[in-house]
Amino acid sequence: MSTDLEKGVALESEPEPEPEPEPEPEPEPEPEPEPEPEPEPEPESEEEEVINGWSPESQEQLEACMWKLRYNRIISNFYYYEIKRIEGKWSWIIILISTLTSGLTVANNVDEQDLPIDGFKTYLNISLTTSSMITSLIAAWIKKQQYIERINELDRYTQKINKLCEEIDFELIKPIKDRTPYTDFKDKMFPLISEYLSSNPSISPSEWKKCVHNITKNYPELLTMDGTEDSKMWPWYGPPDENAKRSKTNFAEVSLSTSFRSKRCC
Repeated sequence: MSTDLEKGVALESEPEPEPEPEPEPEPEPEPEPEPEPEPEPEPESEEEEVINGWSPESQEQLEACMWKLRYNRIISNFYYYEIKRIEGKWSWIIILISTLTSGLTVANNVDEQDLPIDGFKTYLNISLTTSSMITSLIAAWIKKQQYIERINELDRYTQKINKLCEEIDFELIKPIKDRTPYTDFKDKMFPLISEYLSSNPSISPSEWKKCVHNITKNYPELLTMDGTEDSKMWPWYGPPDENAKRSKTNFAEVSLSTSFRSKRCC
């Protein structure tokens, strides 16, 4: 009996095992701060793109018009001096024949007794008649070809298109902020550009072709002028690429491949 009591007391006296401490929860990792979005570049304002009414698009359009105006100018200029050369040649022939006719007319007043050969008067009259006929034919040919009218027309056209090209070129050289407002410039210049691009002097296709051939073969320095990209002549050089370089086209090869007969058209 006592043994059972001692066992009970012993059991009661034994300390209860301490509970194991609960593991501390691992701290949750702090969330990384989200990167702030980069501010989107603000679109350039209209004042930055368009200054004084001038935009890159309007600049490119005006430069394209300038290429065509310069092309018409150089062709008309060459043809103008070619027509003057032809007209001057025929005019000089008329002067020579007229001078010879005047000398023969003086000899016609010599007495028959003082004539060096028999029948001199007859030969003299034939020569005078022939020279008069040749002079009349040459004068009629010059009038038929309308050399004087064409020279005057080309002279007026080349002077006006030269003035127009230089005014536009001067405007493009100036800083954009110093240029004439684009609206005023367009109202003034665009009608003139349209007029001189559409109303070329009357030049036949063969004459136009000869001028192009002559420029390409004998005057290549006129196609580049000072060597800058802007001075390169269209259509021998194409529009600028992404690097603002203007490369040669096949226009020169085509024009040089054309052969002309050696005789000149008068």
